[in-house]
Amino acid sequence: MVTELSAQSKEFANLWKTHEVKSKSQEGKHLKHLDVGDLRVKFAAFTVNGAPHQQLVVYQAEPASPTAAAFETLRTMATEPDPPRTPESAPGLAAENQ
Repeated sequence: MVTELSAQSKEFANLWKTHEVKSKSQEGKHLKHLDVGDLRVKFAAFTVNGAPHQQLVVYQAEPASPTAAAFETLRTMATEPDPPRTPESAPGLAAENQ
């Protein structure tokens, strides 16, 4: 795969050749969620003793931030049952029940 990508992209070939790899231990990420929008989280990565080359990554939002509120919305969405489906709310349901 590396050979194929290198042949197709000089930029990839140069980046692969320099192999500037550094581990991440604590940084931030900006994610976009379809239901709640932008999420800005910080993460910390920890090495796992007895499991070489593996890390435990913990993500968290700043307290009282818009991201924390979005996580609470997602938690609520995940724990509340879906409302009952009716033929009006799901047109395909009427055909299935006939």
